Amino acid sequence: MKKQWITARVDPKTIHALAQELGCSPVLATLLHNRGLNAETAGEFLHPSLSQLSSPHCLKDMDIAVERIARAIFAQESIMVFGDYDVDGISAAVLLFEFLKACNARASYHIPHRIEEGYGLKSDHVLRWAGENPLDLIITVDCGSASHEAVQTARSLGVDVIITDHHDPDETLPDALAVINPKRRDDPSNLEHLAGVGVAFYLLACLRSYLRKSDFWANAAEPNLKDGCDLVALGTIADVVPMIRENRILTRAGLEVIGAGNRPGVQALLESCAVKTHPEAGDVAFRLAPRLNAAGRIAHAKTAAELLQARDLQAARMTAAVLEHLNIERRQIERRVFDDILSRLENKPALMGAFSLVLEGSDWHPGVIGIVAARLAEHFTRPVVLIVSGSGPARGSGRSVAGIDLHRILSECRQDLATFGGHRQAAGLTIDGNKIDRFRIHFDRAVQQAAAPGSFLPTGRIDCELKFQAICDRLLNDLEQLQPFGPENPEPIFAAKNVKVVSSRIVGRTHRRMALLQTSDSGGQVIDAVDFHIDPGVPAPAGFEQLVFRLQRNRWNGRCSPQIILEKT
Repeated sequence: MKKQWITARVDPKTIHALAQELGCSPVLATLLHNRGLNAETAGEFLHPSLSQLSSPHCLKDMDIAVERIARAIFAQESIMVFGDYDVDGISAAVLLFEFLKACNARASYHIPHRIEEGYGLKSDHVLRWAGENPLDLIITVDCGSASHEAVQTARSLGVDVIITDHHDPDETLPDALAVINPKRRDDPSNLEHLAGVGVAFYLLACLRSYLRKSDFWANAAEPNLKDGCDLVALGTIADVVPMIRENRILTRAGLEVIGAGNRPGVQALLESCAVKTHPEAGDVAFRLAPRLNAAGRIAHAKTAAELLQARDLQAARMTAAVLEHLNIERRQIERRVFDDILSRLENKPALMGAFSLVLEGSDWHPGVIGIVAARLAEHFTRPVVLIVSGSGPARGSGRSVAGIDLHRILSECRQDLATFGGHRQAAGLTIDGNKIDRFRIHFDRAVQQAAAPGSFLPTGRIDCELKFQAICDRLLNDLEQLQPFGPENPEPIFAAKNVKVVSSRIVGRTHRRMALLQTSDSGGQVIDAVDFHIDPGVPAPAGFEQLVFRLQRNRWNGRCSPQIILEKT
C-alpha cells in the first residue's frame, strides 16, 4: 500500500520568532517546533548533559534496593545478576556486573538461553543456583516483573530478590524485596520511557552515592558511571524506546564513549561493521545491535555478553567475527521464514485476519519470529503475532503498529494465553497449541475495538519543504544537534519539488546511487542520493515531482558531503 505523506503545518510567524530567539536557521526552528520545543526548552534539548538527568531516588523501592545491595557488598554475600537475552538485557547485566566487581563484590551473572530456558527468571534457575552454591541475593535487569513463582521460590529459600525492569507489569507485582520499574502504577518518577539498562544505570547512580556516604571509596577508585554510558546507549537504542529526555541524554553521552574506543569489545564490533568514525544511533540500531542480538537469537547470548566485557582487542576481534557469522546465518533464516509466510498468504489469503495477522508454524526458528513479525507488521500495516508450535507450550512473538497497544490487546486475550509480557509495540507469549485458533479470533476482535480510524493506513510525516539551495554545512550541523534519533525524536523528513535525475547506477545489487538536481535551483547544486532496496530491473526515474528524503553527511575517504536518502513513497 502506498504511504500517505502529511506535511506538518507551522505558522511562519512562530517559526520566525523562534529562529530569532535561538539565533538559528528557520529550518532548525521548524524542526524544533515540530518536536514540541520552544525557546525555553530547546536549549537543553540541543545541548544535553548528564547534569540534566532527573534524580534517580524518585524511583519506587530504590532506597530499599540500594541498602540491600550495599549490605551484600559489605558482608561479601553471594549476588546473582540475571539479565535478558536481548541487547538491552545483556548490556544491563554487564553494566551492573562490572560495577559490582569494581566494588569487589561476590557477584556473578546469568544470561538465559532463549530456546532452552525462555524469557525471565524462573523457579528452576533459583533452585539450581541455590543447590550449587550459597545464594543470598538475586538482582534482575530488564526482566522480572512477571516472575511471581520464581520470587516465591527464592523467598522460601531465604534468598532476597530485587527486580529492575521496564516492561509493563501485571496488576499484581511479584512479592520481591524491591521492584524498581518506572511503569508500575504507584511509581512517581515519570521515567517510564527508560530502557532496562537505563533503570540499571539509575540503580547504580544511587548505589554509588550510598557507598560514597559510607566512605566505601576511601581506599578504592570510585567508578566513573559515564564510562558505562556506552552500554546504556547500546541497550537504549536497540530496545527502540522513546529517544527523549533521560534516554537522549544517556545515549548522547554513550555514543561519545563509544567513539572514544574505550571498550575493546565494542571497538572490535565497530571494525567488523566497517564503522570507522563518529558512530551514530543508526550505526548501533542497524549494525551493532543486530550482531549482538544474533547470538541470543540462534546461539547463546552469553557470547555477546563476553564480547562487551573483553579487555583484549585481538580476542575481541575473534568474538566479533563469531557474531558476524551468526548474524549472516540469522539473516538467512529470517529471509526463509519471511518468504514462507508470504507464500502461505499468497496461496491462502484467508489466513489474513480482518485487522491482524496471527500465524502458527512448526518449523520456524523461534529466535527470528520477532524480527519477521516486525517486517510483516510494517508490510501489512497491522499487528502481527507469529507462533512456533511443537512439544510443550507454543511460543509467540508479536509486533504492533502506531496507535495500537499490543500489551493491552494481549491483556484482553489473557484467557487464551499461558503467559505474556512486553510493551506497547512488542511482546512475547506462550500458549497451548489447542488454543491458537481461539486466540486468533479474540486477538483480531480486540485489535478492531482498539483501532482508531486510519490505524491501518501507512502514513509518514514531512517536517518541511527543503530546497536544494538551502543544503549546506550549517544545515548538516543543525541536523547533528538533533541527534540521537529514535522514537519520538525521529530523523527529519524533507520534501523537494521538481527534482531531476542527472545520473544513476546500481550499487550492491539492490541499491541505486543517483545525482539529483532541483530544476528550480538557480545555483544548480547537484546532490548525491541513495535509494535503498530497490528492484534493479525497474529503470531509474527521470525525475520526481515530489521527492521525500532524509539528509545526512556522507563521510568517505576523509571527505564529507551532503547525501540524500530517499524515503519510500
